[in-house]
Amino acid sequence: MKQAKLTISLMAGVMATVFGITPGVFAGDLEIQQVQSVPDINTDQAGKGLFDFDSGGTIFRIGHDERGKKIIVVDDRLRYFSPGVAFYDEQGSRIAENQFKQGSQVGYFLNENRQITKLYLLESQ
Repeated sequence: MKQAKLTISLMAGVMATVFGITPGVFAGDLEIQQVQSVPDINTDQAGKGLFDFDSGGTIFRIGHDERGKKIIVVDDRLRYFSPGVAFYDEQGSRIAENQFKQGSQVGYFLNENRQITKLYLLESQ
């Protein structure tokens, strides 16, 4: 019997930790107090809005700075590439860096140093 109480207490503790509810909630009926609606999905943007990029825009320049570090200017922002930066197309397939040209539309993700870690080509050239 002592083992059963320990197991129930442990399960209640785990439930409280994982789900953020107290063991007393298990004793009575549950009541839903508020329901929030989920926004509609706009299927017109199905090809574009799949990624939540840190930023993006049009490539103005891609190359190297005076120290030889790889850079890209997207719209009016100069960004450096992180070591090991990866390049992708709209479908998420890996592509070569040389497919990115001046005028290409791109989206990108940044690391904690504000360097580009992943660069996506958003339109075929």
